[in-house]
Amino acid sequence: MTIDISIGIPAHNEEENIGKLLDNLFAQALPRSFRIKEIIVVLSGCTDNTPRIVNEYARKYGIIKVIVEEERRGKWSAINKIIENSSGDVLVILAADIRLSKFLLYELVKSYLRSGRSIVMSERLPVKGSGLAYIVSKLYLYMFRYFLLGEEEAYSSASYLHGECILVPREIYERIRLPKDVILDDGWLSLYARENKIRIIYSEKAVVYLGLPSNIIEIFSHRMRDHRGHLQLKKMSGLKLGTIRASVGRRKMTLLLKSMINAIAQVCREDGVILTLPAFLALVMIDTAALAISKLSYKEEEIGAYCRWRMAKSSKVIGG
Repeated sequence: MTIDISIGIPAHNEEENIGKLLDNLFAQALPRSFRIKEIIVVLSGCTDNTPRIVNEYARKYGIIKVIVEEERRGKWSAINKIIENSSGDVLVILAADIRLSKFLLYELVKSYLRSGRSIVMSERLPVKGSGLAYIVSKLYLYMFRYFLLGEEEAYSSASYLHGECILVPREIYERIRLPKDVILDDGWLSLYARENKIRIIYSEKAVVYLGLPSNIIEIFSHRMRDHRGHLQLKKMSGLKLGTIRASVGRRKMTLLLKSMINAIAQVCREDGVILTLPAFLALVMIDTAALAISKLSYKEEEIGAYCRWRMAKSSKVIGG
């Protein structure tokens, strides 16, 4: 049996990254039974050289489809266009500013075939960095991983998706349309999976590499946007959602503490105690302030601007 894979990439001003990501895709190690059928790139309001680079690859590789959004509307719009134009047995949606391990697609599809009707997401590892902001960002990344895995010892069922790399089978993606101006596409998809009893699978061996925010202001901006996105989803669904409010009932505080301890221990092993402990204190202060300000300043009429949020270039550009 051959598995046809559709790839979807929303891209806004990714001239530093998009060529390297496409190179990663064409270098994937796949068995004959797994085939990349199409790569759909949505050029969303680009004002740099991203369209030129993508069109050069499209001329070289016939499987690349280019969709142009003259005006940037948000990731929700780009993902909907990807879904509408996909025809593969599975759809893999990738952020444009990541790097892929050689066996990423193989491991994603293998996890899907093992689990059946499910959405599969990758493991995320940070590109090497240094400094306090890097350690704070890494703590967030690892806390998120441990928390969403709940009390599972192995990488299996999770409670929340991240947006860098997910696989969605056709029977699921054909029914999905993201609502207009939703800020957190991954948060909305997490709710959709929960409400439709679709398992979320975390594939440990399917690895993507991402850059982390390089300064405290940028981290604060990330957290403000995430908290506003959670507030929007709560209003849309009536449910509480968020990295710290996922779906663990009475055990959520215990699980949160366990996640914090595991994340701190891992970062201590990798970067030492001297930076890790002050970074954790900075993390708590940043998140508390971001949540408080988000609640006070949340305005429905500003949602469109938040969904078109632009990440700082320092965290978008990944070497290699």
